[in-house]
Amino acid sequence: MVNDTRQLFCLNCQHNHNFYEPTQSYICSEKMCFCQSFESHGTTKTEYDEIKHQLNTAKEKITWILDNIEEMRELNNKQFVFAYWHYEFNFYPGTILSVETYRQLTDPETIRRVKQKIVENNPSYGPTNNKFIIEKGIKKGAIEEWIFEN
Repeated sequence: MVNDTRQLFCLNCQHNHNFYEPTQSYICSEKMCFCQSFESHGTTKTEYDEIKHQLNTAKEKITWILDNIEEMRELNNKQFVFAYWHYEFNFYPGTILSVETYRQLTDPETIRRVKQKIVENNPSYGPTNNKFIIEKGIKKGAIEEWIFEN
């Protein structure tokens, strides 16, 4: 029997995992997920839901996420948007999107721009993965080169 009071978010598969008494381990609550290793950032779903109600704007929520879950700093824009939607609306990638759910979701461009502004003002919130930093530099250089040529 799964005990829902001990539910944690997994950084590996981006789903909630429930504590399973017989094996003394956490198992993924998503039926179609085949996550092999659970890794928690330490905040339970209940704790995050309480914190979420104290945060009013997308900027406050994104700042909290970048402050408390350092792994989120390494995500590209698309991954970060889906992770934000998961934290904010319990939205899982692969879920069929109803019109009602779609209307509730924060616009992906808003999320991207807010995160970009936060990182510009506080570079410590940016990625630390060298491969990601190099890829961003190459893209920035290509954009600047295209602008100057046209």
